[in-house]
Amino acid sequence: PPSRSQSVEVYDIENDSWEYSGSLNSARADKALVQLNDHIYAVGGETSHPQQCSEDPSLIPPLSAQSIAVDDVEVLRPGKRKWQVLADLPSFRFRFSAAAWPDTGTIYAFGGQTAFDADCNCFPTSNEVVVLKVGSRGLDGSSSPSARAGAGIALAVAGLSGALWTTLM
Repeated sequence: PPSRSQSVEVYDIENDSWEYSGSLNSARADKALVQLNDHIYAVGGETSHPQQCSEDPSLIPPLSAQSIAVDDVEVLRPGKRKWQVLADLPSFRFRFSAAAWPDTGTIYAFGGQTAFDADCNCFPTSNEVVVLKVGSRGLDGSSSPSARAGAGIALAVAGLSGALWTTLM
């Protein structure tokens, strides 16, 4: 069976029920799930070192190895229960917000944390917006240092279309 961070379920609001929708290829926590057109995308995230929760303290890895950033994007196509790795992200990213803009086929990933940095002995936060353009050949990614780490994001609704709204934390 898949691990908890690998299994994906979908909630049917009308029937008040959950349904299994397939397993991610890479188990990951702290990812972003985004719907774009008829597809679901799992972006980035992190996985843990297998010994991170060991009862034997001597087996617990150093901080630098406890959280391993996942650097890819997986896609679930309608009617299928199989996730496919679509592309790599331009940079590792976890604990971030993401939103899709269907009119342009674009996924935006805002801020978050990046891979371990030995200079600060930490997982630094990012001020980048990663722009992922979904096209017929897959995914093209670029980044722009213009957002804030840990940002909350929502697509505008109710007459405010054409804008992305963000809150800084």
